[in-house]
Amino acid sequence: MEQIHLRQLSWKSPLTGLVKNYGGNTVEWVMANHPGTLLYIYYRLEKITFLPEIINAIKAKYSKFYEIKKPGVDKDFYEKVFLNKSIDYSKLSYRELVSKMTGYRLSKKEIPSSLLQAWNKAKLLVMEQRDIKFNGGLSRAELQGINHGRFSEGDRVE
Repeated sequence: MEQIHLRQLSWKSPLTGLVKNYGGNTVEWVMANHPGTLLYIYYRLEKITFLPEIINAIKAKYSKFYEIKKPGVDKDFYEKVFLNKSIDYSKLSYRELVSKMTGYRLSKKEIPSSLLQAWNKAKLLVMEQRDIKFNGGLSRAELQGINHGRFSEGDRVE
């Protein structure tokens, strides 16, 4: 049977070789300044774990933190720990909604219905703004009538 060696980090352990931006810093420094990085290390690096006191400190900081069996990873930790499933998508801009939709489609995950509804509303608003900008606020029927000579630009179709 193959032996598995886990690296257990303490407060004074340097993160050299684990994380690009915080390589020379200790776990204690990262916990004080950027604790989300410790979550990344815990959930994404298979053979890295922390002392129980550090895990308790992370639990105190993040209420949705959960322990996983090591060696092991959980690549969906971001959605589970950071994202609140009741996100108000209606406050996001059209570009942000497109970005979220693209992310869900690329990861082949089910798109939440609230995101679809917000995206459809935002898409309609963008299309209306484009119509007003390029057509002067005329409807499709009015534009067609003007093009065919039935209406002048002052006439309105009801």
